[in-house]
Amino acid sequence: MDTRREILQAGRLSRRASRPADRSTLDLHGLPGRASLTALAALAALAACTLLNPAFGDSQGLTESASAGPTGTLTGEDSATATLTDPTGSTTSGSDATSGSDTAPDSDTTAAPTTSTTGETDSSSSSTTGEPADCWGLAADEGWEVTPIEDNKLGISPKSTRLSPDGYTLYYIAGEPQKPHVSTRANLADPFAEGAPIPGWSAAPGFTLDHITVDAGETEMIYTGTLDLLVSIKSGEQWLPHSKLAGVNTPASDRSSSLNEDGSRIIFERLGDDINPVLGPVWRFFEAKRPSDAPPGAGFVGVMPVVLPGVTDNPDYAHPVLCAALSPDGLRLLYGSSYPDKLDADELDDAQYVLMSERQDLDSAWGPPSRLESLQTPTWQSCPESISRDGCQMTFLQFKYPLDPNEPDPLRAFIARRSAAP
Repeated sequence: MDTRREILQAGRLSRRASRPADRSTLDLHGLPGRASLTALAALAALAACTLLNPAFGDSQGLTESASAGPTGTLTGEDSATATLTDPTGSTTSGSDATSGSDTAPDSDTTAAPTTSTTGETDSSSSSTTGEPADCWGLAADEGWEVTPIEDNKLGISPKSTRLSPDGYTLYYIAGEPQKPHVSTRANLADPFAEGAPIPGWSAAPGFTLDHITVDAGETEMIYTGTLDLLVSIKSGEQWLPHSKLAGVNTPASDRSSSLNEDGSRIIFERLGDDINPVLGPVWRFFEAKRPSDAPPGAGFVGVMPVVLPGVTDNPDYAHPVLCAALSPDGLRLLYGSSYPDKLDADELDDAQYVLMSERQDLDSAWGPPSRLESLQTPTWQSCPESISRDGCQMTFLQFKYPLDPNEPDPLRAFIARRSAAP
């Protein structure tokens, strides 16, 4: 179904569902029972970090709005092997990995951000070798400068905007019908111009995809289909028909994956058993592994829940989490959550923030989260999508929920930059 039609339907449903006087039965956004899940599902298809999400949102159709931007400165499962056959009849088999545990001010209108009118600037300092300096020495919420990504720079209804590790390439989904696209730029200060469909990829009419991840050699593409994680590999100049990514899909809903740079770790969302008193069942992150030298299309093994201290391990309150964005080194995880706040069904218009957790190595536990408040805008929900290898650039999105009849475009995308500490 067309996302914008889903949004309008969700808005009508929201208005109808908000009429009952008995608020004891209301969950997220004042919507009762299944009506809530239906409306939230429409938003899930809306907010590019989730697809058909019954809790908070997702994206199909990022459009730069006249509304202001963020308030920050703007200057264990069974092992599996994936086997894919190319048109010549040869096969590419994924080898099994060793299994193991892995563990703002109140306002009725959106306040305008501080914005530069001189154009985009390179936020990454350069070393004497010309390479960007590392920004990971900065605090999680330090130094971000935010610029909207305008729709007309990327094509028709762009979504799922994800940076390559070096920050020079943007992979995203756009067009009618939807296709994976790619855009490159010569300088990190430049905006991304309208890209082009990735050559050689095709799908059945009406197929909807989201949350695209493309490896450095552009030989493997992983994305969300209809609540399953799918993979397509490249053979010659053509991308083979996708199949389910081995080792991670279950009868439950699995989606919205993010991989580290060498493809050895994947974090994705699965609708779990944890119940939030406002949202009902909430999504949880899971992590799996495969060898770093696994061939394109190889499956993953050792699926384990991602434990985020205080966020997903609180026996007294199930905080929602969405939009996992794993850093290229796999040591930082950006995600959307209301943590540490408990949700209030009457005050949900900017409940979801971007958070970041870190770990010492790929097998260490995740540390406590930091909230990136400078990326937040009053009355908008926020979700991360990707971050560069040096930690100096990231993409994220914001979406409207509850729906605002006065907001012409309830979804918008941004790129944030910062410079390394001297």
